[in-house]
Amino acid sequence: MPKIARLSLPIANQIAAGEVVERPSSIAKELVENALDAGAHRIQVFVSDGGRTLSVIDDGEGMAPEDATMAFERFATSKLRDPEDLWSLKTMGFRGEALPSIASIAKVTCTTRLVGAETGVSVSIQGGSDPVVAPAGCPEGTAMRVTDLFFNTPARRKFLRSDGTETAHVTEVVTAIALAHPEIALSLTVNDRLVYDTAGSTDLATVAAQVLGSDVARAMLSVSGESPHGTVKGLVSPPELVRSDRNKQWLFLNRRPIRHPTLAKAVDEALLGHIPHGRHPLYLLSLEVDPARVDVNVHPTKREVRLADAQSFFLLVREAVSRAVLKSSAPSVSIAPRWERPAASPYQPPSRPSEAETAAALEAYRPVQKPAFTVSEPRPVYQAPLPTAAPPVTATGRKDEFPWDEVRVVGQLHDTFIMLDHPDGLYLLDQHNSHERYLYEHLTPANVVSQALLLPHPLALTPAEEEALTDHLPHLAALGFELEPFGEGTWVIRAVPGILPMTEAEQTIRDLLGKAAEARFVSPTNKEDKWRVTIACHSATRAGDSLTIEQMKRIVALWRQCEQPFTCPHGRPTGFLLSMTELQRRCLRS
Repeated sequence: MPKIARLSLPIANQIAAGEVVERPSSIAKELVENALDAGAHRIQVFVSDGGRTLSVIDDGEGMAPEDATMAFERFATSKLRDPEDLWSLKTMGFRGEALPSIASIAKVTCTTRLVGAETGVSVSIQGGSDPVVAPAGCPEGTAMRVTDLFFNTPARRKFLRSDGTETAHVTEVVTAIALAHPEIALSLTVNDRLVYDTAGSTDLATVAAQVLGSDVARAMLSVSGESPHGTVKGLVSPPELVRSDRNKQWLFLNRRPIRHPTLAKAVDEALLGHIPHGRHPLYLLSLEVDPARVDVNVHPTKREVRLADAQSFFLLVREAVSRAVLKSSAPSVSIAPRWERPAASPYQPPSRPSEAETAAALEAYRPVQKPAFTVSEPRPVYQAPLPTAAPPVTATGRKDEFPWDEVRVVGQLHDTFIMLDHPDGLYLLDQHNSHERYLYEHLTPANVVSQALLLPHPLALTPAEEEALTDHLPHLAALGFELEPFGEGTWVIRAVPGILPMTEAEQTIRDLLGKAAEARFVSPTNKEDKWRVTIACHSATRAGDSLTIEQMKRIVALWRQCEQPFTCPHGRPTGFLLSMTELQRRCLRS
């Protein structure tokens, strides 16, 4: 009996589904792109049960009964006829196994009516079963409904994340398509709540206002550039509007959302020197390129593409973004007032006193004794009390080896380092890293003190941010935040952790929501740890803050309480020793 046999069609479809359907957002992407290729002007997306139930309704050209059935056959497509078509694709996709793969792991119903036809047809498939076809009364266009995702593959279903996380992924996918096609009226409804409904405007800024918030959209800068290789248009945030993550960065190539490291690097270089290190701009950039110069088949989902002469597109994007940023920061031109020589003044300066007169004056006004020199110091920036009991000493022994009782504060260097007189030389303590380490170690639910705000602070959120916030409200509350919904797309901050300055509250929450969506969070413990790092970083004394001697002593005292005082939560050193041996060698004293 032969060992090699042809796989049955249901098994083959389920294997293909593993390539096409990573999560519910993959299905949303396939169905919405099919609607675009069908010439739809309006697309409605309905999501519930964490994306396990999805519906996509469009007003496109629809399908005849025979095509509706054939669409669920493997390797059947309306988008390719010749092998050469692979290298000049003008449609969003051509996957001939997408619909049969989806139907093999879910319950799918396709209701469609061809434009001009009197009646429509309904095709239902459950877990790869034979299709059930029946006439249907329906409007022109197509309605795809997917329910019970992974109902027959429980091993894959258990790997889905929480409903909020999966819904956020669907929201991000649909949002990217809405931004790539501002001319299409696209609505997204999650759990019977309308998230947004774009009007089908050709103005990208109008669509951006609905999915990013009107305040953000108004601040964005217009980008435009052209070269023999293609064109680029879109929006980029000004240098003062940046984030700690890259979640709000969209690149579109021929209306297709993509990832391309070279093009992303072009934006970073254009903003080099305009934004702080570790911060990232928001942008929506759309490139139009000859399809023959693009290979979209290097990635199964076409998220990554290969460009012919990528360096030319790098220069195109970099120059276009640079022009937009420089134009926004250029000072307004004003006419300088004409300078005129002042009229002669009758005033004559007094003659210089003689040496004898100067000596006599100094002797007459010489004080009996030198007065004490005192300087009034401002109130310390950090007033939290020291812990009543010191944390346990680390097992590494390094903390025990540090001469805590022998070091003393001698000053501040460039408003960044606290200089400590150390028995072996000069110890330079980073004022931010050391303070951040203390706050991180003591920022636990048991130690958090929530500070209510005198006036609630409004917070405008994007749909994806709002989904993430709703899913993580209990975790935020445990860390001292109190937020409440306040109208569509707007929340208010009512309380923050007591250590967090109010000026940092909004940006801290946005950073936390951005980190909540990052895939590296593999466990709740890891997520809580990352959040504590973020809050501690925003709360700590910053490089550039001028400190008094008492404030520096306070930070050193707090630093001493840390279990791991020699690295910050990010792994950076909190300070280093410049030994006397090194200092003497530098001065040729050794």
